[in-house]
Amino acid sequence: MKYLLCHYMKECYRNSWIAPVDGNISFKHKNSDFFYITPASLRKQEINNDDIVKINISYQKPAKQLPDSVYPFISLDQESNRQPSGELPLHTRFMLSPHLQDRDICIVHCHPPHILAYIGLMNYNRELKSILTLFPELSIRIGNNVPYITAKTEDLGERTYANMLVDQSDFSKSDQETPSHKFYQIVALKQHGIVCMEDNFQKVMEIIETLEYYCRIALLENSAMKFNTITHL
Repeated sequence: MKYLLCHYMKECYRNSWIAPVDGNISFKHKNSDFFYITPASLRKQEINNDDIVKINISYQKPAKQLPDSVYPFISLDQESNRQPSGELPLHTRFMLSPHLQDRDICIVHCHPPHILAYIGLMNYNRELKSILTLFPELSIRIGNNVPYITAKTEDLGERTYANMLVDQSDFSKSDQETPSHKFYQIVALKQHGIVCMEDNFQKVMEIIETLEYYCRIALLENSAMKFNTITHL
């Protein structure tokens, strides 16, 4: 599994979805008491298996708790030589969800440029899910955009998780079972990137690649309209 995290992190870089030290990926096998996450501050196109960080989950006080951890039930495994991604709080929010315990969790967080341009940076705001109106044949479950929240914070993790839930009212009902299909597959983070979750990485990458492609078409159409307007002045 470590190999797959390295492989798909490098693929994100090859697809120009991240800059060299951007992006992060995590994986947790169903019903397991640990998960893997990519490291912080390394060139992602060069990472190898030894760089992948293992995070243990325990409901007792861990012997080697992460410094300043917002989640007291996770700890850095002794086999790991690197520090985990700064977006650990975001990934941890999903990994600790009781609603996802019985499924494999594959999460990719990256910064696809055409998706980010489509939703807007400063001049306008557009929901990523509006792409489904332009291309009704797409069968991707897209949640509401997450407003700008400081990166690497617990708040970002909590809001991203909330927006991934199909029924927002379920977010506060921790004792209520939420089937896996009640989660969206992807949400956009304003002025930041995207988070995509599925039960295998091939699905995740296909979702991102598909949306990046169709967002590019929408942006090209918008550019063509502006060009035609200028040439007819």
